[in-house]
Amino acid sequence: GDLRIRNETSLYSRNNTDQFVDFAAFNANGPTNITPTTQGTTIPLINSRTDRNFSRLRARLSVAADITDGVLVGFRLASGDQNSPVSTNQLLGGGFTKKNIWLDQAYVTLKPGHGTSLTLGRMPNPFRTTELLYDEDVNFDGVAANVEVPAAPGLTLAATAGAFPFDLASNTFPTLNGVKTSLPSRWLFAGQIRADWMPTEQLALRLGVGYNRFEHVQGQLSALCAAYLGGSTQCSTDPTRPAFLQKGNTLFLLRNLSLDPSGRDLSQPQFAGLAVRYEILDVNVDASVKVGENIKVSLAADYVRNLGFKAGDVCRFAPQGSPITNIANTAPVGGTNVGVCVTPDPNATVKQYAQRFQSGREGFQLSATVGYPAPKALGEWKLTGGYRRVEPDAVLDGLADSDFHQGGTNAKGYFVAATVGLFKDVRLTGRYLSANEVYGPPLAIDVVQVDLNVSF
Repeated sequence: GDLRIRNETSLYSRNNTDQFVDFAAFNANGPTNITPTTQGTTIPLINSRTDRNFSRLRARLSVAADITDGVLVGFRLASGDQNSPVSTNQLLGGGFTKKNIWLDQAYVTLKPGHGTSLTLGRMPNPFRTTELLYDEDVNFDGVAANVEVPAAPGLTLAATAGAFPFDLASNTFPTLNGVKTSLPSRWLFAGQIRADWMPTEQLALRLGVGYNRFEHVQGQLSALCAAYLGGSTQCSTDPTRPAFLQKGNTLFLLRNLSLDPSGRDLSQPQFAGLAVRYEILDVNVDASVKVGENIKVSLAADYVRNLGFKAGDVCRFAPQGSPITNIANTAPVGGTNVGVCVTPDPNATVKQYAQRFQSGREGFQLSATVGYPAPKALGEWKLTGGYRRVEPDAVLDGLADSDFHQGGTNAKGYFVAATVGLFKDVRLTGRYLSANEVYGPPLAIDVVQVDLNVSF
């Protein structure tokens, strides 16, 4: 197990705009009315200008049991403010109320032969990735198979493939209708091939190439929906909204709402959905060399590209279903906006519609590390620094790093970290992450973290 106590400070530029919609809350607490009321707006906004300092803890306890030869069972419990896939942090405070514990991992691994394994359940990330693609706290539900073979002296080849139910479709939707809607479940199908080469005891090279295909995560525009008939009204594509969001991906409003003919109810309750598809190529490489008995220098690079990204997808429902994020002419949701999908030419093509779209499908990270690979004792140390740039639709923002730019995509900047051992299995880590937006209104966020980590 391990315990981490963290003090974190978030620093925001005073030049940031204060009109960033909190779409995680927009969906989680929704449907959200996008029509201004006499009391003002009902749309939740993120904090983008007020600095904040707070303390958190992370507590994890895991058990791994060798049931018999070739059969391993693993469990892990972890803290967490909410059922988030990207964080097990628990905020301290709240009137000394008790803290939550979640089932973080529960899996069985079968090893039928040397170098082969099959894992089923809720498992640690079976692929070699960085936080550019998946936050370090992301675990996978499903099944993964791995094969590893020695190909030559010092060279090992490996392949991993898996199928993961990302979000299974409900068989009870719509709740109040006897005739249920058949919507496809969302899946992640992923594979990775790896090569590890260690020509000498001092030098090691590693390469990984992966493909991550998210099926049916793209939102769909509903049929004409009379939500004014009552708060319990469900529209046909409500379940296509994401299960979890951070910020950065291109979104659009899922509901094609009809207006109240009486004019008494002007509300427009909405959910937001993903506008594009996500089929992500991930290429990562790192090289390390020992420069002393315990000191190692490592250089690493990671590149991602969303092969499923098509700018024209954002206007596939034009003129309805226009994107509400990552557009050149921004305005509050539900407010006046020229819009990506608005054009005076009735014969305009989808490509012409998308000319005002500001997004991208690529991201990369470069980093360097020097010191002890895993400081565990007094005086052991490690230094890390790097640069990251991730465009809005390069990866799913809901699974990306939750710390850099305070989570999500559409961010660029640098990070530095230092770790030093204080006692056996006790270490102190400091990190500074500085990030700005890639596209759109200004959003500069610096994050300072000081962690006390204890492992046992």
